[in-house]
Parts: sequence; C-alpha cells; structure tokens
Amino acid sequence: METSYIGGPGVLLARSRRWLLLDAEPPSDRLDEWWSLLGSSGPVREQLVEALEQVYPLHETSLVLVDLDDPDSPITWGDGHVNAEGDTQMLSVGVHGTGIARPLLAGVVPAASAVLHVPAQTVPDVIDGIPADILASTATTPVERTFFKPADSYADEDEAATTVPRIPLPDSILQPPGDGTGEDAAAPYLSDQSEHLRQSTHETVLAVHCPQGHVTPAYTPTCRVCHTAVPPQEPRRIPRPRLGGLRLPSGEVVPLDRGVVFGRKPAPVPGSADWPHLVTLPQDSTYVSRMHLQIELDGWLVLARDLGSRGGTTLRVPGRLPQRIRANERYVLEPGHSLDLADSYEIVYDASAEDEP
Repeated sequence: METSYIGGPGVLLARSRRWLLLDAEPPSDRLDEWWSLLGSSGPVREQLVEALEQVYPLHETSLVLVDLDDPDSPITWGDGHVNAEGDTQMLSVGVHGTGIARPLLAGVVPAASAVLHVPAQTVPDVIDGIPADILASTATTPVERTFFKPADSYADEDEAATTVPRIPLPDSILQPPGDGTGEDAAAPYLSDQSEHLRQSTHETVLAVHCPQGHVTPAYTPTCRVCHTAVPPQEPRRIPRPRLGGLRLPSGEVVPLDRGVVFGRKPAPVPGSADWPHLVTLPQDSTYVSRMHLQIELDGWLVLARDLGSRGGTTLRVPGRLPQRIRANERYVLEPGHSLDLADSYEIVYDASAEDEP
C-alpha cells in the first residue's frame, strides 16, 4: 500500500496499517504515547480513544483514525472525514493544506490531509443470498416452529445490550474461525447450530383477498397494500406471502420473504428460523455495528430488534416523535415506518414493494 499527504497545520501519524490524522498538533509527550499505541499488537481502538479523550474532552477536535485490522475502523470526530473511492481512502479534518502531495512510508509529519492506496479486496453484494448447499437441502414440507415469541413477552426480560455474536456455520459455508480450538472440538457445535437453517422457510397464515387481488390478513378491514375495504369472505390458510420489502438509501429493496440482518459484517443470529437476507452496511459508517439490526417475520408481523448496537436504532412513525428502540426488544413495524441505524442509515418498510420485480 502507498501513503501520501499534503502538508498543513495538523499532524499525521502513520505506522504499519494504522493512520491517525488530527487538525492540530498536540503536546509532544502525547504524540510519543499515541505513536507507541499505533505500533502495539492486537486491537488498539479503545486504548487510543481513551488516550485521545484525555487531551480532547467531549471530542473537542477533528480527527480520523484508520486501522485496516479493526472492523470498527475508521473513527471520525468533528470535521474528520474519510472519502473512499475504489482502493483509495482520502482522510481530511477540515483544514487547508499547502504544497504538493508527498509520499510517506511511516512517521509523524505536519499534515492537512492524507491519501491511502489500499489493495482492492473482493466485496460481496450488499444483499447476500442463501448459500447453495442450504437452499438445496431445504425441506419441502412445512415445519412447525416455535422460535418466535410475541413482542410484548420480552418486556420483563433482562437481556444484556451487547452485540449478538455471529452463528458458527459449517466449513462449506464459512471459513473456520481462527481461534485455535481445533476442528474436532468445533465440529459438533457447528452441526447443532446450523441444523435449524436447513428446515423449510415456509409458514402459513390466515388470509383474505381485497378487490384488487392483494392477499391481506384476515383480521384487518382494509387491504395492507392498497388500503381498500375488504369484502366479507371466508379466510383461507395459505403459505405466507412476501410481506413487502425494506427500501435502502441506495434505492434497493430487500424482499420480506424471510428475515433480514443488517450490519457491517452481518451473519445469521442464533435462534433464527431461516437463513436471513444479510445486508452489508457501508464500512465507513463508524457507529453502525457489525451485527446491528435484525428483522424477523412472525405470521403477518414484521418485527425489528436492535442487536445491542453501539450506535442505536431510531424508529420513525409518521405523525409521532422519533423513538429510540431498546436493545434486544422486538418492535412491530407497520408500512410507512422507518428505522434509522446510528443516525446514518435509514430503511423504510414498504408493503407495496412486493409488486415490484
């Protein structure tokens, strides 16, 4: 990889695969401390942020921290910003530079901005699909499932607000974890945890039809899609249809034919009833967690659950004040509701999206 910088009133610390750019030069003894932290092995984000906050209380500065080995990188404060274009990341902190770009291997230099050329890596699609071997082994008959509980049954539970770990899966789906535990110890656990993902994803619901032909719940007087009155009729039990879709900021629609997990490194959540859509969020969304939000389908209900994310999730309902949802509690989504992940990534529930190709 290559690094270049534009000189200026700030300071750039570049070491190994870590870069720290600030808008003003701090005391020299602090520079020595931060330089040592950047050269430490293992995760350094928490220690470095703590050291920075001792000098800049309440984030009273602008900075960018990029650590290629930290999935929570980059970190930005104030006017700090990372603009990624292909294999290039441009770091800035809102100050003007002078002169031409100069190359830098490592060191501490006065700078206003920096450009990192990082070798491109293969990036998966934003919306992940069902792995072929799981899809091929899906059962053809409906399976009675008891994975879901009503949303209000979680009110008295004291669930820790921590990020839910990713579910281990067989080697044919994911690379084996590099934790040094060995294949023999891990294999039985992988088999047990992935077995429920090989069951049918079908679920039946009681339904009626509106005059426009839309399938809608038997208990509602108006159609959930077009809102026209539903004439009296005998409900029928049918396989649950697609419940619309979730519109992403990019314009893409995630179909609600099964669950969804949002995050910077999403994976199926333990206890999931099927293999969910995995929606990978932008890596430069600092406060979006690796496992941020889960969408579950329970009959006709669409349930949202924040997975203990550090940036939080806000529920926006038309005509009401925004509501910060509590971690690990389920909230029922209605068409038109939106969810704002870490105040930086908003998704909207659209029931009519099922009619789009």
